[in-house]
Amino acid sequence: MKNRFLIRFLASLLMLVTVFCIAKPCEVKAAGTGNSKFTISISEGALIKGGSKTIQLNPETTEVKSYSSSDNTIVRVNSKGQITALKSGTATITVTSKTGYTATLKIKVMSANSDMVINKTINGKKALWRLKDGKVYKKTGFSTDGIKWYYCENGQVSTKTSIIHSNGKTYRVSKGRVLKSVKGNVDAFYSQSFSLKIGGKVKKIERPGISISLTRQYSATKWVDGLITIDGTDHCFGLEYNNGKYEVTYLEPIDEVNITFVKKNGSDFYLKLTKKGAPKKAFKVSGKASDHYVTKDFEYLESDNLIIFMPKGIHFDGNVLNRLEEYVSKVEKATGLKRKAHKSSYYNRQCVFKTFFGTDIFSDIDPDSKKIHVLIDAKDDYSPECSADYTGNDYNYLIIHEYDLDVNNKDYFFSTFIHEYTHYVHLTNYACVSNIINEGYAAYIEEKVANGYMKLDDNSLYQERFYGYLIKKGSITANNAEKLFIKDYSNQRTISYRYGCYLTKYLIDTYGDKTYRAFLKKCTTELEKKQKKDSSVEVLSGEELSKLLKSEFSKTVFKDFAGWLAKHPEYTTTDSY
Repeated sequence: MKNRFLIRFLASLLMLVTVFCIAKPCEVKAAGTGNSKFTISISEGALIKGGSKTIQLNPETTEVKSYSSSDNTIVRVNSKGQITALKSGTATITVTSKTGYTATLKIKVMSANSDMVINKTINGKKALWRLKDGKVYKKTGFSTDGIKWYYCENGQVSTKTSIIHSNGKTYRVSKGRVLKSVKGNVDAFYSQSFSLKIGGKVKKIERPGISISLTRQYSATKWVDGLITIDGTDHCFGLEYNNGKYEVTYLEPIDEVNITFVKKNGSDFYLKLTKKGAPKKAFKVSGKASDHYVTKDFEYLESDNLIIFMPKGIHFDGNVLNRLEEYVSKVEKATGLKRKAHKSSYYNRQCVFKTFFGTDIFSDIDPDSKKIHVLIDAKDDYSPECSADYTGNDYNYLIIHEYDLDVNNKDYFFSTFIHEYTHYVHLTNYACVSNIINEGYAAYIEEKVANGYMKLDDNSLYQERFYGYLIKKGSITANNAEKLFIKDYSNQRTISYRYGCYLTKYLIDTYGDKTYRAFLKKCTTELEKKQKKDSSVEVLSGEELSKLLKSEFSKTVFKDFAGWLAKHPEYTTTDSY
């Protein structure tokens, strides 16, 4: 249901006629300077022997150096831009401006007995008529004026806008003008709605080699499997049912096309394909702390390692990326870890964006998740968090609040990004361990990195700053330290931060960074062993972690930790919490 796929639609289409046909006035860039580009055109309707038309310039103020014809025996053009048709055939008109730009227009002069479209008055009615042998030709079909092709009905160019099948070809017609044609039986074009039935007919899209179908539906979720075949290769997408309606869900980014769910009518699902425009560009900032910005729409900031995704109304300074990049570097130095880029689930990524922002406007920004994605919560609906997985099975990202971007605040240092990014480097290298280990490690590195910015002594730092990470005096003893660790405070997150912060500090101060990272690696290895036997296992138990701590550090590690804590009253408090 969630196979990965890549759709590439080629833009080239087979033209209807072999002569040069122009749906819009041509615009050709040549040598010259200034804003001197221009287009040329002539009025609709065929040119026949003896007929004339005047070349129209856009802009009208264009100063012309010369007019010329590639064949003066077919078409002659004078110095005022008037074209005269002399005999049937094809010639190219070239107009050169005084600034050196040129524009060309290829014209086919029709013979008097041609099936052609001509602009004239017949029986008092001015129209684009279909004429053959000088008479109105009322047979339904296609005809040309030597430049454009038209779909005609009852002697006139039709006002129809639709897909027309004729003579083994399929044409897209807009108000009678033929826009595109291809060989073969094509069912749908870009930007036009078309219906599909589950398990029904495969529809071919715009050119040979591209087809689309809906293959099956799942009764429990109402999810519909979609299949696009491109030049013989199958790619899957889904129609996901949410809140009484369907929406297209991509399982991998599609570079050149969007699939849109339009509606459901009975057993038919209506879809539309459109060509995808260029991806949204990053919001530009100066890099200066003195410059201030506010987003007026969904925007993102991008640096070497980071992409900050933001909704409307987010305030930040011009140096925010520079400062956050500093935090990234300092966390990686403090941990000895480099974050690893894992290709996250594209499906999960879409779900996160839609849930968090209400839109997937950012889905095509860094689709392979090569950078660190940071989502800004403007409403405080979400707690700051890191979602990361060292196996790459999920979408790895951080959530922080708008005020955490206030990197130039002189009265308060916001360290949330440092804490969450510590989780990121931990969890993209090693497995999730437990509340005490995960949060304790992040709290310890947060304190270590932030202290370098705050320039406070230890007493001030612990007593005045760090979120009540202090442990209640006498709460951890040699007799209960291991039991409290095994309990893990799973329902008391703030206590797990406190216990974990100082347990981590004790272990690293006593045994060193490398030994601590070796412990994290050992936890990951042991978890993977368990998961091979039981894939439902997500973390090691408290008892298992306790044994690992004693085997990797010391048999008396918990008693030693309690003794160390008793010798450091600055890490404890008598206040209730």
